[in-house]
This record gives sequence, structure tokens and C-alpha cells, in this order.
Amino acid sequence: KQMSICQLNVNGLSSHSETSLAHFIYKHDINILALQEVNCSNELDIRIFPGMSTFSVTSDRGVSISISNCYNPQRLPQLEEDGVGIVFSLINVSNHAFLIASAYCTPDAATTDGLTKLLNNIK
Repeated sequence: KQMSICQLNVNGLSSHSETSLAHFIYKHDINILALQEVNCSNELDIRIFPGMSTFSVTSDRGVSISISNCYNPQRLPQLEEDGVGIVFSLINVSNHAFLIASAYCTPDAATTDGLTKLLNNIK
């Protein structure tokens, strides 16, 4: 089976957009959904999609990643940094481990500084 990955900058989630995303995930058999700018005040505001584990960070504008439970996703908070919009997860595909992340760097941040900060912990 092929893995389907979808990345979206949603610029805020409403109940309508959450319902639309759930339908989109089901219709297109999405295995990994990475969202940026979710604009949620806490992790409980992120919709839990059926059959998926959802991990989120509320700093900056907020990011989340929802991963099909068939990949046994595990959040890696030790790679995350306070105040940085990035969430990491480890998944297992055919006995191989893969690092998956969803990140957001504000447009007003210097691109090289923002990317360096986002990737600093995985070196």
C-alpha cells in the first residue's frame, strides 16, 4: 500500500473546516496530515481524526500532525523546542523508522535563522 501525505496551511480551523478535512482524509485515504497555522489556543482544540494519532504545538501560529495508527506514531518531544512551531513524530514503515515533522516559521523571521532554529535539535 502506498503512503499518502498531505500538507496544508489552514490559517485557522473552524468546525466546518475540521469536518471538511475529516471528509478529505477519508475520501483520499490520507495517512499523514501536516497542518500549519492551526491557530488553536491549546492542544485539545485540534480535532482527533478517526484512526489517527494527532500531535500538536500551539506556539507561533500552531502546527499539528495527524498520522494513521497503522504506522505506530510516537511523538518525540525531546526534539521540540519551546517557542518554535514544530512537532516531531517517529513512524514505522515495513520495519524502517522515519522521522516526520510539521513546522511553521513566520514570514517575518529571517529564513535562514528560522530554519536553523527549527532543525537545530535533529543534528
